[in-house]
Amino acid sequence: MSTSMSPRELLRAFAAGRREFHHLDLRGAKLRESEIYDADLRGCDLTGADLRKSDLSRTVLEGAKLQGADLRKIDLSRATLARADLTGADLREADLSRADLRAAILRDAKLSEADLSRANLAGADATNADFEEADFEKADLRAAILRGADLSGAYFGEALLQLEQLDEAASVDGAEELPRRSAPELAPSQLLGRALPDKCPSCGAPVLADQVEWVDVSTARCAYCHTAIKAR
Repeated sequence: MSTSMSPRELLRAFAAGRREFHHLDLRGAKLRESEIYDADLRGCDLTGADLRKSDLSRTVLEGAKLQGADLRKIDLSRATLARADLTGADLREADLSRADLRAAILRDAKLSEADLSRANLAGADATNADFEEADFEKADLRAAILRGADLSGAYFGEALLQLEQLDEAASVDGAEELPRRSAPELAPSQLLGRALPDKCPSCGAPVLADQVEWVDVSTARCAYCHTAIKAR
């Protein structure tokens, strides 16, 4: 359940030393040029929020809702955005270097000139996203959906991906340092292993990502009772 908090209350609490802000309702919040770094905003609803030029470096936004948010020139370096929903978000010129974007939703997002160097986008859905002139140096794009994405002018030096992923992109015109061979495929446990619960909800047995049977990238079977377990 989401808890309401005004942008002013959030910034005051942050300035006072608070760092945990789970599942807040911050839809449409005006937080331009704010400093909320090293914080924990997992599960927060920031749909339509204005966070232009804000510093959210190293902040946890796992599972957060950021649909349609204005994130231009935001600092999200080393931030955790795994399974976050950034559908239609504006991330032009954003710093996402070393960010964790595993299984994030980036459909129709604008990421032109964004810094995604060393970012982990494994399993992300970037259908129809705009990555024109983005920097993917040493980024992990394995299992990411790039269908209809604009990758024109992007830089891919030492990036990890499968060549067939590029076949689905709308454009790779002018892209630099495209890989000549496919990177090794990721195991599902490498993609979302951290999202599994510690114990099986049915039998209570410990759940270890490298011991369960993975049905797909978001569902595993308990090694003891074979109950299907959804990744969080």
